[in-house]
Amino acid sequence: MFKKYKQLVVGLVVGGLLFGVIPALARTFIAEEAAFPVMVDGTEVTLDMPIVIIDGRTYMPLRALGDVLGIKVDWNADLGRAEVSKNIEEEEIMKVEMPNVVQEIRSKRVPSQELMDAKSEVGANAIHLENGAYYIHAVYAAEISNGSYLVDYDHKTGEFFYLKDGEEFFRPVTLLVADRGYIPYDDFVEILLPLIQ
Repeated sequence: MFKKYKQLVVGLVVGGLLFGVIPALARTFIAEEAAFPVMVDGTEVTLDMPIVIIDGRTYMPLRALGDVLGIKVDWNADLGRAEVSKNIEEEEIMKVEMPNVVQEIRSKRVPSQELMDAKSEVGANAIHLENGAYYIHAVYAAEISNGSYLVDYDHKTGEFFYLKDGEEFFRPVTLLVADRGYIPYDDFVEILLPLIQ
């Protein structure tokens, strides 16, 4: 009789573990698609996968987030893990020495000294260096275009945009420095400079 009770107790314990503890370890989450935009440097992020909210926190696909932020994300199949690298390749980093300042430059291109010394018609420095990236004054970028394109300002979004033949064709990230708008110098060289005739 004692043997039957022992088997019953063991059965209840095992059953309790199987149906009580183990399911509690497998957590279930309820995800809702985010109904709000996600902005990076003033530009709305659009992804091929939805941005979701779980327990009041916003989640984005890791690779898509890496692409948006310029961070390298890889899957290491051998180790079965995602690997994130926030370091820029060594060849993309230069050091620039200025009086009492040394900064790592993360821009692909460095403006000439002549351009760094230049001023726009409104008296702003043509070039601004911030957090290791070069920016060019948004209005100055249009001033030197010889009329190839024009610049305008969107008061609603706080962004500068460029027009060619009356049509908007480029809306870069805008950095405001002392109420003056600057755009990434790399964008100027890659997109606007080829249009100057």
